[in-house]
Amino acid sequence: MTTFDNREVGYEAKFAHEQDLQFKAIVRRNKLIGHWAASKLGIEGDDAEQYASDMIRHSLKRTDDDDVVEKISRDFRAIDLSYSEHRIRQKLSRFMSMAQEEVAAGA
Repeated sequence: MTTFDNREVGYEAKFAHEQDLQFKAIVRRNKLIGHWAASKLGIEGDDAEQYASDMIRHSLKRTDDDDVVEKISRDFRAIDLSYSEHRIRQKLSRFMSMAQEEVAAGA
């Protein structure tokens, strides 16, 4: 193997590792926002855990955040809880930062 081949393999491994960390952070973020939304909806215990798990499943359907935001918005509107999509996206961003830190720390 040449130096160029070794470098290419290294870059591919680094890319795969970064993609894995990003996936884990998104899953963690959606669990966090799921628990946050559940608390706002008055959902507790096992039902809150199920709601958070549903958020993880929603993140696997599409590559963007729209499905998660739409589900939370829909659920909030169903109980007349006023949160704009913008505010939900801000929470999503904050939870993403937290999730990335937790994943980087190995949590």
